[in-house]
Amino acid sequence: MNIHLRVPITAIWEETGETSPQLLASLDGLSSDEKFSDYLIDEIDPLLVNLPVSGGCLTLLFDAASSQLFALISYGTQRRLVSEEVKTLVQYTLGQLSDGIGENFVQDHIVPQGVFLDLSAHAYAVSVEYSKE
Repeated sequence: MNIHLRVPITAIWEETGETSPQLLASLDGLSSDEKFSDYLIDEIDPLLVNLPVSGGCLTLLFDAASSQLFALISYGTQRRLVSEEVKTLVQYTLGQLSDGIGENFVQDHIVPQGVFLDLSAHAYAVSVEYSKE
């Protein structure tokens, strides 16, 4: 079973400050093999350290219908998480997106030069879904 966190993000051309569906579509499918769950052990919060998740790779997805770019982070889990665990996982993931793995994603030149990618988001904007894959 997987739990997927879908986070709306922004991409703009640094030179002009503009965005376009073409720019967003060009980022579709970019991904990193760095795993969010690898850093859970570094956390102080026992709820985070003991979250029953693995993996957590970042992939960019472009939704043409809404012209929106999303960061999709998919974790493996053996069971559905309880509400408190989901909230904790979302907060942890948003922190990693805005500073840790998200910063590495941009610095490792996965994102094309000249594109500013803003991976920060608010928890209310995150959608959570489960799949059996």
